[in-house]
Amino acid sequence: MNTKVFSRLFWTACGLLGAVWALSPAALGADTVKIGYVDIDRIAQESTYIRSMMSDLEKSLTQKKDLVESKQDAYSSLRDEIERKRSVVSEADLEEMMSRSRRLRIEIDEEGAELNRMLRRAERDRMEPALDRVLDVIRTIGKEEKYDLIVRGEIVLYGSSAVDVTDKVIKRIDRDAAAAPASGRSGAASEKTTSKGSGKHAPSVAAE
Repeated sequence: MNTKVFSRLFWTACGLLGAVWALSPAALGADTVKIGYVDIDRIAQESTYIRSMMSDLEKSLTQKKDLVESKQDAYSSLRDEIERKRSVVSEADLEEMMSRSRRLRIEIDEEGAELNRMLRRAERDRMEPALDRVLDVIRTIGKEEKYDLIVRGEIVLYGSSAVDVTDKVIKRIDRDAAAAPASGRSGAASEKTTSKGSGKHAPSVAAE
């Protein structure tokens, strides 16, 4: 999985052709419009959070992908062997080879289907939250710094570094990602302390 995959999924998830974040049309009619742009490819390449997430996904899918490719190679070799020996082996041996070929083809189809399911789960469970985080950060920066419009860098023919908000987005994404676990532990500790103080047991929460 590479940065281009992340970029493509991001724009698909956004469902936007140009603008990433914008104020209302009335606001865009003002005399002065503040416009910025963001480079999603750079975010995928340089954000520690995004790179770590994509690396984890790559590792989780590599074993299954390697298995499918190995069986595909074995299937191709077996089909070549069948064609070479078709006229020289016995009918029983040929049928046994054909049977192995059919079983291997079924296994490849099953493993391939499972790999596709794993990819869809990875997109749903890991990619979509990451995409949401990127878009939320862009929106937050847009509002905080009073941008009227932020567009994707791919459509910018010319733009000075002054209107490139990519670095700010990367820093905010990584800062928020680093703070999230600490916040979760702090919140859990606070709830536990409160429960002790009240003399009541905190309700158990099943881990997701």
